[in-house]
Amino acid sequence: MRDILYTEWMKLKRSRLWWLVVLGPGLPVLLTFALYFNSQRIMGRILVWDDFFKTSAVMLNTMLAPALFALLAGYVLAREYQEHMISTLLTYPRPRWMFFLGKWLILIPLVFLVFALGYLYTLGAGFALQHESLAAQTLWVHAQAFGIMAVCHVALVPLALVAALIRKSLIPAVAIGIGAVVANGTILSSEYLAYFPWTAGMALVIEFLDPNSLSIPVSHAVAILFLSFVVPFVVGLYIFHKMDVQDNA
Repeated sequence: MRDILYTEWMKLKRSRLWWLVVLGPGLPVLLTFALYFNSQRIMGRILVWDDFFKTSAVMLNTMLAPALFALLAGYVLAREYQEHMISTLLTYPRPRWMFFLGKWLILIPLVFLVFALGYLYTLGAGFALQHESLAAQTLWVHAQAFGIMAVCHVALVPLALVAALIRKSLIPAVAIGIGAVVANGTILSSEYLAYFPWTAGMALVIEFLDPNSLSIPVSHAVAILFLSFVVPFVVGLYIFHKMDVQDNA
């Protein structure tokens, strides 16, 4: 497995997608900053760190993360097909399931990196505004909230991997990510928050930050995320094991 992960890492290391990973989290933070800057300019409000972190987290989690991680998953999965290297890859003396697992594992640190950068960018943007004093407790609580969101998106990566695997292209994966972003705008403020995979994570974060504030049992969100991870992961392992690579070489 170590050599598989190293190979996947080297392919990503040479990719221009790193710019999206590093700069992408800045977009929702920039939007959050613009909202609060305008509010301060017009109404003179002092930034409340708790609200600022929550707003930035919602934008990162619902506007950027689904599309960005779907793009990364599609790229990692479909690259061998696009470069006609899949047959060569699978001639290595490794079980096929290890290659699919490796593609998921290599995306985990990228997901956490995006949310870590989003957290740091949010912190920096907040200091650029007139703000209240920042307590260490607030820093720690919201660091955990960003971590929860990262874990939830790690669980959703197999959905995009399977979409790319079925069509052997990153386009279906990107379509799923964009569709999730569009749907999030409506579902986020509805009673179905915990039942849609890409907003279920926000339900967990809301429950973490403000316990008992949701009318929906948080266990429903956990179940949705669990199924959204296990089902496509198992399906992906099966398809990857059974597919005919000769037709795609």
